[in-house]
Amino acid sequence: PTSEATEVQIPFSQRFGLAYTCQRCDTRNAISVSRIAWNSGVVIATCRGCSFKHLLADQGGVLDASNDTGFTNIVQMIEAQGDVVTKLDSTDDEALRELNLTFGDDGKLRLLEEVVADAESDSISEPLLEVETNEQVPEQ
Repeated sequence: PTSEATEVQIPFSQRFGLAYTCQRCDTRNAISVSRIAWNSGVVIATCRGCSFKHLLADQGGVLDASNDTGFTNIVQMIEAQGDVVTKLDSTDDEALRELNLTFGDDGKLRLLEEVVADAESDSISEPLLEVETNEQVPEQ
């Protein structure tokens, strides 16, 4: 008898949620990030508290041509500093609630204080990264 390998493809979300705390004003922020931008482009998030622009990913060194920071995304930088980045499965409702996070009806990550609870909504579609950052966009 011959055995044939079966290939199964697991759907991979095109976006993921990322929550971070601005170290300038201590405001928690939650954003939805394109995997294409995260893996091959630039991701900049504007703090909802102080409007500071945080550079979260710069895969090609577009904004940091000298690569003074030595990172391509904030997760690598934080882990290199020995700090912890919490990575959660988007279906872990309890862990999300402990971090004061949820996903809106649109599938985007939201802070609980921004969301009107909808008891019937269980639609969560994005994985999550939780980071703290004070990384700023370099001046051009």
